Amino acid sequence: MNVISASVEEVNAAAEAAAAAFYPYSRSAPALRARFLRAIAQGIEGLGSTLIECAARETSLAEARLVGERGRTCSQLRMFADIAEANQWIDECIEAGDPARTPQPKLPIRSRFVPLGPVVVFGASNFPLAFSVAGGDTASALAVDGEDGVALGVRASLAIRTRPSDKWSSSPI
Repeated sequence: MNVISASVEEVNAAAEAAAAAFYPYSRSAPALRARFLRAIAQGIEGLGSTLIECAARETSLAEARLVGERGRTCSQLRMFADIAEANQWIDECIEAGDPARTPQPKLPIRSRFVPLGPVVVFGASNFPLAFSVAGGDTASALAVDGEDGVALGVRASLAIRTRPSDKWSSSPI
């Protein structure tokens, strides 16, 4: 098996690319994000047995389990596509004000979820699809306007950034 490790410079470059893509992607139409997620699911299914055989070689997991995981992954992608398309993730709430409330009037409160920035998903090597590269964490980030970076491996590095201007630093877990 060939395991690829990223250098700190490569991780920084990936983080910078995700940050650059975040703004335009976060402003994309919900229908476009939904089509993107459905295309990913269709692409995974289109790989057929090639994906399953490769994942079985790399993980030593049974092909039957990987077939089930592929189905779960594609279902998650399509579920999040539906959520993106309907803009359900925003969960907008408007709480009415009460000008007669004492001792002070209550102002109206509006709240909603907003995308904050790129997301990094640390994938589980024992679930190479459903909880990893294309699983629910990645699908949800892509559904709700968040660019996604994926970190994989049995021994991942912990990426830490304290301020937006900081570079990512690497520390073994």
